[in-house]
Amino acid sequence: MAVRSRFHTLLPIAMLAGVSPVMAQTQMEEIIVIGTRNAQQLGEIPMAVSRVSMDDIQLGRQELSLDESLNRVPGLFMQNRYNFTQDLRVSIRGFGSRASFGIRGIKVFADGIPVTLPDGQSGTDDLDIGSAESIEIIRGPSASLYGTASGGVISLNTETPTGAPFVEAGLTFGEYGHEKYQLKAGGRSGRLTYLLNGSYMEMEGYRDHSEVQHGLINSKFVYEIDDTSDLTAIFNAVDSPTANDPGGITRADVSEDRRQAQPRNTSSNAGEEFDQQRVGLVYTKRYGDKHEISVRGYSMWKDFETFIPIGSHIPFVGDDGVVAYDREYFGGGARYTYTDVINGMPNVFTVGADLDYQRDDRQRFINNAGIKGMRVFDQMEEADSSGLYFRNETTIIPSVTLSLGGRIDNLNLSVDDRYLANGDQSGELDFDEVSPAVGLMWSASPALNLYTNYAS
Repeated sequence: MAVRSRFHTLLPIAMLAGVSPVMAQTQMEEIIVIGTRNAQQLGEIPMAVSRVSMDDIQLGRQELSLDESLNRVPGLFMQNRYNFTQDLRVSIRGFGSRASFGIRGIKVFADGIPVTLPDGQSGTDDLDIGSAESIEIIRGPSASLYGTASGGVISLNTETPTGAPFVEAGLTFGEYGHEKYQLKAGGRSGRLTYLLNGSYMEMEGYRDHSEVQHGLINSKFVYEIDDTSDLTAIFNAVDSPTANDPGGITRADVSEDRRQAQPRNTSSNAGEEFDQQRVGLVYTKRYGDKHEISVRGYSMWKDFETFIPIGSHIPFVGDDGVVAYDREYFGGGARYTYTDVINGMPNVFTVGADLDYQRDDRQRFINNAGIKGMRVFDQMEEADSSGLYFRNETTIIPSVTLSLGGRIDNLNLSVDDRYLANGDQSGELDFDEVSPAVGLMWSASPALNLYTNYAS
């Protein structure tokens, strides 16, 4: 068993002197991308795709947020990078820029399991950067594969060790009370490949009322049932008891004390806490060289509470500034891929289906100067989505590939209002959408591919 260790000292001078490794897509080596739902070489995909390697994700990073490794991906813009209450806001080519918090308009996946909820909301709190092997980013409309509101895709893949068992320990510390402890173990034993990673991070923050505590466990197990099939199991758990929000301040406040918090935020105890667990199973079976099926199922549970700075400074005089919900989310999908030669030319056909269901038991309470008061809102929110998609890639003449795809989606949103003091506000919305895609790629030379596509 190998034992490895990491020791990071993250001070401003050290960070300024750091040199980031070159991103993987600039290297002249074969790079396989799996975020397109079929494993393909990076240069053979008629879409704008970037892949960030493990070295550029983990080595020399604080591992506080995705932006550390993705800030050089073209077309990607990120905000709220170090406000752990607001969460990371991400936009890809403008998609997602209208979200008031979190991520919308972009699909996020971890090891093939959707992080994006059926209602379209995504977060990054449970993404484990410390055990990520690669992150793939698809820029541009991708609804024909991933469903409506897919203005782009971020797909994180956990390490899959292939060598001898190892244990790795890491300690990161820096200014403003930043401490992070990490313990990782992995390896291969017979037909089983495993990776377990646990981390705990706390930080006082540069400004007042910006403390954060965050614990995370991520694990991945791959069992080779036989030479043609394997089963992957994913377990992820997060416990974040503290994530305070200092709020925005004026220019005059900055001149007086740039490290102060917004008074309303401190008086209302603005911040959030949550705990979450996610499990997933992916079964893959190959029949000869032509047929492959993949079936997956997953579930997630989350308990969440946040204090929003809209309450009163005066005790027992407030507004509905405390939001709490218990969330259940589960779903699954299946994909079939047929690879063959038609009229002497290679052809790959894929068809699949996705089903997802989300239920939020949501309540709101009066924020009495940072103390949770009486309940003023109570409703059950449900979102269920289903989608059927296909994609066909065929070489029509040597060096020219035609891609055709499409998807049909149905999304239903419903609210059951259980707080009737202000009337019954129950309701339901139903959406149906067809998303086509067509692309053409010309391999002008081994080092140059030109493509054009249309997607919605």
